[in-house]
Amino acid sequence: MELRLITARSEREVFEEGLTQARTLKGRGFREKNSSRVAQVHLAFSELYGVYDENGPEPDQMLAGFAMHNMAQFGPTCMRPDLSHLPPENVYEIGELWSVVRGNGLSLRSARALVTARAGCVLIPGLKGARALFIYAVSRREDMNTIYPEFEPFGPPVLASYVETLDGGAVYLQPLVLQRHALVEVFSRFCTLRFETNSDYSRMRIHNPFAVVHVDMRLVSRHPDSQPSVRGFGSNGLGKSFPRSFERVEPATFSHQAFQLAGSVHAEETMKELSTAG
Repeated sequence: MELRLITARSEREVFEEGLTQARTLKGRGFREKNSSRVAQVHLAFSELYGVYDENGPEPDQMLAGFAMHNMAQFGPTCMRPDLSHLPPENVYEIGELWSVVRGNGLSLRSARALVTARAGCVLIPGLKGARALFIYAVSRREDMNTIYPEFEPFGPPVLASYVETLDGGAVYLQPLVLQRHALVEVFSRFCTLRFETNSDYSRMRIHNPFAVVHVDMRLVSRHPDSQPSVRGFGSNGLGKSFPRSFERVEPATFSHQAFQLAGSVHAEETMKELSTAG
């Protein structure tokens, strides 16, 4: 699977169409309010990445995507989280994550595309020097950490003033943050994927996105001496448990391997900076 930075207007329109379709299918479904311009700002000024199956029958068909921007480009969607203690160019909001769904659920190819997008959400900003990532997950009753085990909640859910359910109801968003030790841990694990990228990270190929291992960072941070809950992506893109043979590996052991796999000194330097950052 290949991640490509979207630059053409026609590609942005395809991205927007896929995002709109995915949102109508998520949970009860939701949409942006007619009075809101949040989506227009994000689609116009964020860095949009599309996922393509470069070896498939339609190598230019966009299968998934996500958007990202740092706080030096423009501010967060909601008032929380407050990460103003960090340089704004090193704090990234990740959003607009979607994938193509046909019929009753994700096909294997669509699942690979979604997992590739999830990997890109960490790898690309990490290689660009991110010291914190945050997302807004549509809040439901289940624990958000079953869907985003890498991230930790930042306060209670907030009312989303710019979106509503398909029947006009309120939508609550849970701010989730990935920073400090958790970011080092997750970034180093993603760097074990076999991937290739160009110098400005506008294109990235990930050969086996299902190989990534996820750790429930709540258990790592609160009980550092215990065995964390290790998760990976199942065919539905959500977390599922792996056998205990997947042991937790300290980030420092990844640095040289990540440098070799990424083909960039920046990957090794990034992990060193993250390890010492507050």
